[in-house]
Amino acid sequence: MERLTEKYRAYLTAQQDMMRDRIRNTKTNVKFKGKAYYVSNEGNDNNDGLTPETSWLTLEKVSTTELCEGDAVFLKRGQIFRGQIICQPGVTYSAYGEGNKPEIYGWYENFAGADNWECINEEKHLWRLKKEIPDTGTLVFNEGEAHAIKLVPSYVNGKFVVRDKHDVDFDIEKEATVNLAFHQACTKELINGVPLISPACTNTGYVILRCDEGNPGAIYNSIEILPKRNTIACAGKKNITIDNLCIKYCGAHGVGSGTTEGLTVQNCEFGWIGGAIQHYNHGNPNRIGYVTRYGNGVEIYGGCKDYTVDNCYFYQVYDAAITHQTDATGRHQEMINVKYTNNLIETSTYSIEYFLSFSDIGTNKSIMKDFYIGKNFMVDAGCGWGKQRYNPETPAHIKSWNSQNPCINYVVENNVFFYSTHDLLQVGCLNKEGVPVMRNNVYIQKLGGSFGNVGVNPPQPRQVYADAREYTIKLGLGDTNAEVFYID
Repeated sequence: MERLTEKYRAYLTAQQDMMRDRIRNTKTNVKFKGKAYYVSNEGNDNNDGLTPETSWLTLEKVSTTELCEGDAVFLKRGQIFRGQIICQPGVTYSAYGEGNKPEIYGWYENFAGADNWECINEEKHLWRLKKEIPDTGTLVFNEGEAHAIKLVPSYVNGKFVVRDKHDVDFDIEKEATVNLAFHQACTKELINGVPLISPACTNTGYVILRCDEGNPGAIYNSIEILPKRNTIACAGKKNITIDNLCIKYCGAHGVGSGTTEGLTVQNCEFGWIGGAIQHYNHGNPNRIGYVTRYGNGVEIYGGCKDYTVDNCYFYQVYDAAITHQTDATGRHQEMINVKYTNNLIETSTYSIEYFLSFSDIGTNKSIMKDFYIGKNFMVDAGCGWGKQRYNPETPAHIKSWNSQNPCINYVVENNVFFYSTHDLLQVGCLNKEGVPVMRNNVYIQKLGGSFGNVGVNPPQPRQVYADAREYTIKLGLGDTNAEVFYID
């Protein structure tokens, strides 16, 4: 194993930049058989939407109008749209015109402006957003110049308590110890005694933010929230194509679906995704009040067939950039023909995550088949805003959680895995059916860091570290044609 040279680093950086530029500048070239509908900031929802000159105005109109399979909806490039698209089966969603991809922001307003905030504790520098909003994953200032740190206490016996000290009441004045820390109590609606974090964004609360410089609305020109819902909600509907959209500031999933077929996400950009609260655990006595947070860039939770994510750019995703996952205990699930190709993934906790968990492994067991990960560039896993999570020891570029993960014809080839704060790869399974064919990948990790493991567990896979000899790394990862480098 050799040290990554400055020349080769410069080459890889150039490749990364070229991929980003290519994805951001991809032209619209989608095929559809039905009607075309157009949406622009100059439009009107009373229009028919059938030409750029008679375009619709809002995403709500897109979501509530009954479309037919084979139709396509085009958003105008160079413009910002706010809200959510609820997809319809067989419909393509893409872009028209010239310029940058149309941007979809998760919430309906920007909270910059001094009048949006009031000081509630001058000594502690605490400011409250005057308007109640849905649970937000974080707040992003000046398009990513800074972001807030979400304080996530447990919720036990009808009140917020310190996460690891359930006998101590949570007090924002004591817990907000760093600049831009915030807490939000969405407790208007309860179910079984715990806060309901509604997908419809009906359970709201006030954001209380520490801002040492003063009124955040006066300091920052842009303050975007990440509301807890999917920006593109597929709801398990089939044969949907998402093309050439830029999806930002979403607290759950950028594109989210249940069991489905024929989902294609291509030529898109995803940034600042996740972090909203998924649920407070009260079922497991060892994890009472434990908080799980969303979310992923593109997710299918359930079975899938013909699922493709291609030529997309992901960055600052709290959890996984791309994933297919489910717990199939007590039900049969299939994940067939899944392809993740030509994507650039930066600063996400997991670049690619997958798992298929189940307890019944009889002759009709759930299965993955024809899974391909190829020509992706994955860099800096665990280095994004998701590092504020409570389990910072988990990042990886491919993460399978040592689940059962049976998979027939699973190939991982021609990818670049460039640095992770934990493992480069963590691909474990319970039998040889889940072990991928690894070939022609590039592995780069800090000296002494973990390349991770690929193989059957237990007793393998074992951890492979960056100070091991190169043949050991290739043997441990199963990639005999690998290029392997360390960095300081």
